[in-house]
Amino acid sequence: MQNQINRLANLIIQDIRDEAMRHGSSYNEAVAYLSAKKEKLHANYKDNPVYGVQIDLITNAIQELKKEAMQLPLKNIKN
Repeated sequence: MQNQINRLANLIIQDIRDEAMRHGSSYNEAVAYLSAKKEKLHANYKDNPVYGVQIDLITNAIQELKKEAMQLPLKNIKN
């Protein structure tokens, strides 16, 4: 059962991440989009546990985007 929950959470995080990438032309814009969405949810629904889960999923999607961005090769770096 826990594996199914984790798999579902990962699918939701991927969907949130994909949504963010459609709303931004860069990782920074995608993170900014999700950060604004998370802040709005937190401000309006912070005491509602259902929205707490959604906020956690958005936070995880932000972390995934940041990890992906860190793996991109750096350009114009001279050694």
